Amino acid sequence: MIRQVINFLDEFRVEHPEPFDRILEVGSRDVGGGNATDVRIVFKDAKEFIGVDMEDGKNVDEIVNGHDLVKTFGKDSFDLVLCLETLEHDDKFWVTAEQLRMVCKPGGWLIITVPGPHCSLHKHPDDYWRFINSGVRELFADFAELIVEDYCWDPANHTPPNPCAVMGKGMKP
Repeated sequence: MIRQVINFLDEFRVEHPEPFDRILEVGSRDVGGGNATDVRIVFKDAKEFIGVDMEDGKNVDEIVNGHDLVKTFGKDSFDLVLCLETLEHDDKFWVTAEQLRMVCKPGGWLIITVPGPHCSLHKHPDDYWRFINSGVRELFADFAELIVEDYCWDPANHTPPNPCAVMGKGMKP
């Protein structure tokens, strides 16, 4: 997990310090090893934190395809839904995006981080997509308190409108 994603989550916690009852992280498997930061540390006061991924591994509580979240957990099930650096690996990201929206409770939060156009390919297991700010805004279509930001970790070479990552957060109406 890149440091900028953890910083984005830390900023969210400062804005929303209250503990969340149920958190779902989609794409939770740690494929980075070594310096990868466990997102659970940022949300250590959650009553329940469930990590799902298509493959078993570190930080995975249940093996679930992102296309099957509603079938597995039901609608309006989580106060906070995280999908961090994952949608680029999903052959049909739009299906998972709709599932993320549906399992998030009204008044709950959805946080998505994805690679921008200038992020290199990284196959875990495959890599299909890159995203831009306006595309991420569409994933949150009717969400309130929406913030979508472009991030560059090498500003000399990658500045908006050519970001390395796009990060968004919004509250479900």
